[in-house]
Amino acid sequence: MCNPFVCFERVRFFTWELPPDFLYIFILLVVTFGLQWLANIVWTENAQVTRNLFQEPKEKRGTWRSGLLGQSLLYTFISTLLWIVRITVILESNLWIYLVVLLGNVVGVYWTQSRNKADHQNLADDISAMLKRLNNERCDSCVRDPIRNTLRLLKRELAKIDTSAASNNGEGTPLMLKYY
Repeated sequence: MCNPFVCFERVRFFTWELPPDFLYIFILLVVTFGLQWLANIVWTENAQVTRNLFQEPKEKRGTWRSGLLGQSLLYTFISTLLWIVRITVILESNLWIYLVVLLGNVVGVYWTQSRNKADHQNLADDISAMLKRLNNERCDSCVRDPIRNTLRLLKRELAKIDTSAASNNGEGTPLMLKYY
């Protein structure tokens, strides 16, 4: 007699007792893999929406039905529903289900992370936010001092570029100003 944790003497899918034959076992493993793969896709999409959401001011995030906030809530609902189904499948499982969950998780992460679009950061928005914080009297020195230091470094580097361009140009006008 085989240990039930390792063998499929009893196959349960939710509350149904299934005969321990290969077809049911195969279907159960495929469903388990698919649920785990889908959970990774939903998790990745929700992470991206959440990242974009927190880059927006509160008033532009949307409502529970629209915008990025609505999308995030929908992904959270789907993710939680998948979690409940996956837990239900796992509770009556054995070693093979756990291994398929592990495999589905690894494949799902690989699939979503290798195909998801790259993040695009808007540097102009970051610089604008930085300048607003610099001129905001409510921000203390631990916020404003690093901004001042960064701007000093940037000013120094821009001066080097302007000096180098002027000496190479021979006309005394920095090259970068000629294009504006």
